[in-house]
Amino acid sequence: MYALQTGMLPNGDFLGNLMRIAVEHYQKLPDEDLEVIAEYSFSLPPIVNQVREKKAESTDDFDW
Repeated sequence: MYALQTGMLPNGDFLGNLMRIAVEHYQKLPDEDLEVIAEYSFSLPPIVNQVREKKAESTDDFDW
């Protein structure tokens, strides 16, 4: 529930992308609603994603 209120994860990292925007709205909800959202989120099965291999480093002369 703390992450939904503050945007900070237990490891000190912060939620990003669209979740950062959602946290702005979650902060306005009562604790009871946040508890239900957190409980529902933890009840969902994890999503399995394939992680792409890291691209080879560029060999051009540009310093991006």
